[in-house]
Amino acid sequence: MRFLLLTQYYKDGTLLISGPSLVERERGAVDGVRVWGIVLALSLFLATAISSENTLAQSENTAPLIFELETSARVAGLGGAFLALSDDESAAYYNPAGLAFVSTRGVAALYSQLFGVVDYLAVGGVFASVGFQVIRLDTSDMPENNAFGNPTDQNADYVSQAGVAAAALALGKQLSLGGRVKVYQTSSGDWNGFGWAGDAAILFRWAGFSVGAVMENLVQQAIKYNQGPDQAWPRDLRVGGAYSLDFRPLQVILLIDETHLLTQKMHTHIGLEAWVHGIGLRLGYNGLSITAGASAYFKNFRLDWAYAIHPQLPTSYVMTVTYRF
Repeated sequence: MRFLLLTQYYKDGTLLISGPSLVERERGAVDGVRVWGIVLALSLFLATAISSENTLAQSENTAPLIFELETSARVAGLGGAFLALSDDESAAYYNPAGLAFVSTRGVAALYSQLFGVVDYLAVGGVFASVGFQVIRLDTSDMPENNAFGNPTDQNADYVSQAGVAAAALALGKQLSLGGRVKVYQTSSGDWNGFGWAGDAAILFRWAGFSVGAVMENLVQQAIKYNQGPDQAWPRDLRVGGAYSLDFRPLQVILLIDETHLLTQKMHTHIGLEAWVHGIGLRLGYNGLSITAGASAYFKNFRLDWAYAIHPQLPTSYVMTVTYRF
């Protein structure tokens, strides 16, 4: 419970965790057959989510909070709004359908010591419509508190880690489908747990507009603990939209995400990104914090930085380093 509270605190207050592969403008009309195919694909995708709403809205299960942490400084600067873009090395984590439109190959890494005691590492990459993400939280340096909240002479010694493997298939120039498998493992002393789940995703782009959705935990193995009851993964839905404006050489993207639509914990994320001559600037709002960020290229490297301002909690920042080849 100590770790869950800490993770939620970081997520809601100081969570901040990269170039400009922008939503491409597609010119020309889409023929009638393709339009109806896109409408059918989107309808089937959303129907699957809606059919589960009544039973899942009452569920008390929650997915591991490690999957709520941002793994990209670019996304953190956008307030977490990225689902309808998902055009870089973090696509596997935010919307695997975006992998079909990523033309680069690269890896991105983030490391941060949260609150000076919790080690947080995230590494992701993309290679020809296939992507991955690895995340690790380690609280071994965090002092443990007793039932009254007073520190003891022991450390928390809690490790939580996750992996994501994803792939996508393009159905023409506007539509793509994606899927991913998530694995989760946690341990603390002689207590440990393990589980996995599978997600489905869709992304549609046309004339500067982009919309996407991710249906989470369609298939799963509940997280099984060697002590205590199993924990099921709740089925959930995330949707997002983006619009790209081209004012050569300036390019601007507006983004909005709605998350947790089936678990009665809906969150709105809003972001604004601008690129000019290889320099990126962004602003965002994640529901609690105002965020900002910047990016810059140096040969094959890109540095992304993000900063969050919270009305009550301390401000925080984080950086991602990306290498493309």
